[in-house]
Amino acid sequence: GLVLIFCFVPSVSAFIFRSWSCQAYVVSDLPDEDVELIKFMKQDPSVVCGSPAMPVWSVDRYSTRYGEDEEEHKDITDLAIFLLFVWPFGSLVLFSLLLGMCYKAMQTNTPTDLSRAASFLHKEYEVGWYWWEALELLRKIVLTGVVVLIPEERAFLRLVIATLICSCYAVGLAVATPFKRIEDDMLAVATNLVLLIVFLGAGWTTLFNVIEEQLSHERAELILGWPDDEVIIIIMMVLIGAALGIFLVGAIVAARRVAKVPTIRLVATKQAPELTLTKGMTWHLFLSHIWSTGQDAVAVIKNELQQLLPGIKIFLDVDDLEDIGALESYIGRSL
Repeated sequence: GLVLIFCFVPSVSAFIFRSWSCQAYVVSDLPDEDVELIKFMKQDPSVVCGSPAMPVWSVDRYSTRYGEDEEEHKDITDLAIFLLFVWPFGSLVLFSLLLGMCYKAMQTNTPTDLSRAASFLHKEYEVGWYWWEALELLRKIVLTGVVVLIPEERAFLRLVIATLICSCYAVGLAVATPFKRIEDDMLAVATNLVLLIVFLGAGWTTLFNVIEEQLSHERAELILGWPDDEVIIIIMMVLIGAALGIFLVGAIVAARRVAKVPTIRLVATKQAPELTLTKGMTWHLFLSHIWSTGQDAVAVIKNELQQLLPGIKIFLDVDDLEDIGALESYIGRSL
């Protein structure tokens, strides 16, 4: 159930936000009469949007009909406001709370029923960045839904905001590297960079078309330097291909470099095993030795094991012994 809710949050959220997505149309009975711009819902063109449209010329005969029709759109947006708190923002709060409740289990490496049920939210991330999936979900909600609240007439502003969000998020990914596997970090940065290039290309194309429509094609070419919007699209596709190629090569090199590090890996997945502790356990292994002759040798064994199995917790008296009388307790808390 939780996985299904998580998967459908962005798409359902976008559908709810589209209640405010409207398209303006010129309305006139006869060509020689005054006309007016009226906005209709994109999802249901039979519904007139509640926000007043900008008139081309003032037309009194439309005002009464428009005032009656906007009530239907108001009812839709009122319901949409309720659904926003229930679904996108409610889901975001739900998953954030789940991650917060699982933090202790993740930190101590002792899985609980709740942490296992919510593992799809955190298992790919380092413990210190356990909350990153909630941030990713917020980014998806903003890019697929919140920007729709910006009027259609300000489409370029939508693209500017989306570009800024993608830029900040890409920098955050590159600096934080929140994933356990370096390949996942590389892939996340690459996909976000591709999205950033798409938004930049769409922004340039929109700007070119607006200048061309308001002024002239020559003025648009003079201001932006592009002969037409097709050139922008071609350059965008080339940049996307180059970015994906560079990151693919980088990911392969990084993966091979990591593979050369001597660690114990599972045959099935070629990845290091996920070391967990059952409830009440503190260490995976208890190392015992003769104090007079074995102290140095056991310290070397612990160091080697920690390199071969990153994340393993090993009890060694010189590091963990606090009370010699509680030795049996230490043994009992080791697997």
